[in-house]
Amino acid sequence: RDYAPKAWVINYTNPMTLCIRTLYEVFPEIKAFGCCHEVFGTQKVLVTALEEGCGIPGVSREEIEVNPVSVNHFTWLTRATYKDVDIYPLYEKFCEKYVDGYDKGGDKNWMNSSFASAERVKMDLFRKYGVIAAAGDRHLAEFMPPWYTRNPETVRNWMFGLTTVDFRENQQAERIAETIAYANGEKPFPLEGSSEEAVDLMKALLGMKTMVSNVNLPNRGQMPQMPLGSIVETNCVFSNDQVNPVAAK
Repeated sequence: RDYAPKAWVINYTNPMTLCIRTLYEVFPEIKAFGCCHEVFGTQKVLVTALEEGCGIPGVSREEIEVNPVSVNHFTWLTRATYKDVDIYPLYEKFCEKYVDGYDKGGDKNWMNSSFASAERVKMDLFRKYGVIAAAGDRHLAEFMPPWYTRNPETVRNWMFGLTTVDFRENQQAERIAETIAYANGEKPFPLEGSSEEAVDLMKALLGMKTMVSNVNLPNRGQMPQMPLGSIVETNCVFSNDQVNPVAAK
């Protein structure tokens, strides 16, 4: 506000909804949006459903077109397609096939990870409501009655992990030490891409391309059933110095 009022702010920090809401309440003219990769993970699951259901290999998650709606970490996909293929019927069969858990690679990594899961929660929510839940199981479970989180045994039964305080404290200590090592030149900084879209979004804002991505913004009518000004996650079109929300269907 004071030094670079026209600069774009890209927020990755949680709690996403409150961070974006605070930025706009303190500085209403700010140009800010919030990015989250939860939908990306669900697109990868849909790639597998597409491959198993139609035998179409080699599809990237970016090629899966989706219509995300709702709030961060409790996002839902009301549409999912690959070219002219409707993925919804394929995903329904996928959920029936893996009702007891989707074992990715056979290593049961959900048992020893704070982030991995067997996708049982999202598939159970699809079977309950007929809509694709599009966040990680650990986040989706937070918004629901204690169906999935009643006690540690229930969590294990639904095959996802809980993020422990010890994990966060150790992770922060490791990241601080790594940052200091980078700054002191003790460790080379890796110049490689990540699964996030920040670079592509910056290119679009600079007018180098036009792209669509799901981000968090104040509701300007893109979700008519939600209060105006509330922070919602939908698709937006990124172009030269513009982020325009797409009406959620």
